[in-house]
Amino acid sequence: MDKVSLNLNINQNYKDKNQAIDNSKVITNLKKNTNLNDSDDYIVSISDDGNKRRIKADEYKKSGVTSRRELWEEQTVEEKRTRRYDFLGNIDLEETLRLDEPETYDRIKELWRIQAKGTNPSYTGRFTWYGMTDEAKQATIEESRLKNDWFERRCMSEGTFKNPITGQIAAMEVVERIYSDSSHDTSLNFYGHNDDGSYRESMWRFSSKFNVLLSADMVKQLADPEGKLSHDLIEKIDDVITKMKEVEESYEGDYAAVQFGAKFHKDGSVSYHASYAGAQRAGRVEIEASTPEELLDKLNNEKE
Repeated sequence: MDKVSLNLNINQNYKDKNQAIDNSKVITNLKKNTNLNDSDDYIVSISDDGNKRRIKADEYKKSGVTSRRELWEEQTVEEKRTRRYDFLGNIDLEETLRLDEPETYDRIKELWRIQAKGTNPSYTGRFTWYGMTDEAKQATIEESRLKNDWFERRCMSEGTFKNPITGQIAAMEVVERIYSDSSHDTSLNFYGHNDDGSYRESMWRFSSKFNVLLSADMVKQLADPEGKLSHDLIEKIDDVITKMKEVEESYEGDYAAVQFGAKFHKDGSVSYHASYAGAQRAGRVEIEASTPEELLDKLNNEKE
């Protein structure tokens, strides 16, 4: 595939829906913007546009034909609006903490487990301070201290509130917008140091057809405008998403609500995944493979 370098400024001018983007090209640089409100429209614009231009497809999937956009995919826009942002449209503080300082967030998750284990509901059915063990009380105090310390140190260092991950979220949403199209959305999510597979850190957090899971450190690299690691990572993301879309086009089956995912591991390897609604088994079925070819083979030969 021919590759060209593109310099993308994350700013209001870039949000023009009519701007032509060649999704087969690699973005090799993302520049930060100090305007904190410029990243709000990326996903909404591409998804709304995709909703208006549905691809007509047969009832069942055929090899070489991209599948039609399904009803469950329409949830993606709202999920991102409510899970990445608060009700005022600001980046959610828990999202901010888990990306900005994954080690602190992992410790807070440990404290939550201690609190849950050492807390009993009172006779009113509510969890109260008096129903906690001493260990749970200490965990609550430490959680509050860690959150306050992080907030003052990282968000209020200049005397006024400034979200430290604005550029990183904007970089993620630029990549999402470029690799989403009129048929399907592409979503990025990230995991922390412990990679415990929690809800917030799941590859399948959003209802998009294609999903990429990065480590928190990789997201920081992605937003570095001058770093070689950013260039290399974006090239790798481009290659992985292209391969996932090729698997989707080659898939000959008719499983319901199929999603495709790729996880970037900390050792540099990538694993490929698919998830679909099981017909015979409750819940969703997930398939994992080390290569896209293996994933396609497993999908076409999966037996419930």
